[in-house]
Amino acid sequence: QHAVAAIVRLSGLPAERIQVTIDPGLGDGFRVSARGGVLQVTASGAGAAVAGYAAFARKTGVAAVSRFGTRPVDRELPADVVVERQAQVESRVAYNLTVPGYTTPFFDWAQWEAELDLLAASGVTAAHVTLGQELAYVDTFTQFGYEEAEVLRWLGPPSHQPWLWLNNIENFGKGTTRALVDKRAELARTVLARMRELDITPILPGFIGTVPPGFADRNPGAHVVAQGLWFMDVAGPRRPDWLDTSTAEYATVAAAYYAAQDAAFGASGLWAADLLHEGGKTGGVDLADAARGVQGAMLAADPDSTWVMQAWIGNPRREVLEAVDLSRVFIVDLTGEAADAAGGFLDTKWALGILPNYGGRTPLYGDLAAVAATPQRWAEPSRLSGLANMAEGVGNNPVLWDLFSDLAWADGDIELGPWLDEWTTARYGTADVHARRAWDTLVEAAFGAWRHEHQGTNPVESQKALAGALVDAADTSGAAVASGPVAALGMDESALEGFVNPYGSTDSVIAAIPSLRANQASMVGPRYDQRVADFLQLIDAQETLLRASEDFLLGKWLADARSWGSTVDEGCY
Repeated sequence: QHAVAAIVRLSGLPAERIQVTIDPGLGDGFRVSARGGVLQVTASGAGAAVAGYAAFARKTGVAAVSRFGTRPVDRELPADVVVERQAQVESRVAYNLTVPGYTTPFFDWAQWEAELDLLAASGVTAAHVTLGQELAYVDTFTQFGYEEAEVLRWLGPPSHQPWLWLNNIENFGKGTTRALVDKRAELARTVLARMRELDITPILPGFIGTVPPGFADRNPGAHVVAQGLWFMDVAGPRRPDWLDTSTAEYATVAAAYYAAQDAAFGASGLWAADLLHEGGKTGGVDLADAARGVQGAMLAADPDSTWVMQAWIGNPRREVLEAVDLSRVFIVDLTGEAADAAGGFLDTKWALGILPNYGGRTPLYGDLAAVAATPQRWAEPSRLSGLANMAEGVGNNPVLWDLFSDLAWADGDIELGPWLDEWTTARYGTADVHARRAWDTLVEAAFGAWRHEHQGTNPVESQKALAGALVDAADTSGAAVASGPVAALGMDESALEGFVNPYGSTDSVIAAIPSLRANQASMVGPRYDQRVADFLQLIDAQETLLRASEDFLLGKWLADARSWGSTVDEGCY
């Protein structure tokens, strides 16, 4: 069974000690216990079974499933604990469309397999996938007057392709190669197959009219609108041209695109497509007609399909929603705020999202208390039917990922204190007082109210945040820290206290920088030298800390990228 195989990978238990029963009568949920050392899982499906194991592991502390912190079963399974959950929302969506650029562009199958196990364990039911989808563009536009080499150049490298799907950039760097396209497509087929085995529906990129340069010249009669620069035509690289989606020419190209995509990867039923993303231009085209054209092409390719839209920076516009069949639309509200600001999404099903990461950065960030209180939204009179973690990169912030994922099963507000007790105990393999104290500091200082302007910070800029970084980065391999996470780094409690707060309880390093500049003339001699030395020591300490996890090492990222190269030049793409 697919669920058993995933639980074996996550738990380290042999298959004969895992019994999974699929019972659709459960609705959307699971019931997990243990008997005679055998894990007993009854669930509504394979994905729910994996989520059930993860919930049982954390509740009992026998193991943990978490980003950068999966720990296999290391003690006897308790026979006196039953963990039972029912989903409170229908859809649980993962991945901003930028994740394939910021986090996963050069994942191999081993990395993808671990990632998909984590998605299932987190209760995810749908996830955006752009891996390998560039093959559909190659196969489509070579039918409309382009040489393959031209399309490959236009596509850009794997790390930048997500923004082509969003109609933001084109022709970045050296482009890509046919070898990379084929290898990524092959991996994509394996990834998509595993997703379906674990009840995770792929959300594939739909066709919104993005075309290579010169399309109208090669296809007389096509109405193409130049899009200018990203963002809002005042900054950034050149955007791809847009083929008017209200025209017959668009319908013809869209049909070829969807046929190519289906032939290569199979149908999914969910297509992500965003008109006018971050400042696109209609060139005078009626937006309602443009929207009807996009949906018409989808339904022509698959009458049962659903159009997945992002609620982001003014989209989806009211005239779009009023023009289309809303029973075939699903909206992902990236920040969970657009539904309120826009007065709702008419009669459209939608998912409440969080956007706890911009640009794949790695700060400790997110309002844990606000996330824990999210179930208050369940009672609102709307078509809210899902949750969506829309972090732009997911190689960070495991605590926020896990807390938000738990909302799927929460029938009321989550009590943050007890939740952290359970989470830290499972993650570190012991109820460590130092770890728990550090997390109280983190909640107070780093995981406070949403402040998007702080998304660019790093641990050097917040000494208190370093307390949690010390605790969490020390255990990223998932190993238990029996003598305390701080001890794992060779530090005692007094050293941690001094590291967290060398200048006082509220000062931050970022505030110290202008102070150093302003007082450089007066702070001469030992006093100034000492402040500079203190600052540089914090930077050195951060370097020492981050080396504890290979995920923060530049060499790992470079090696992953180069591993995809068939030639020396291709390894630099």
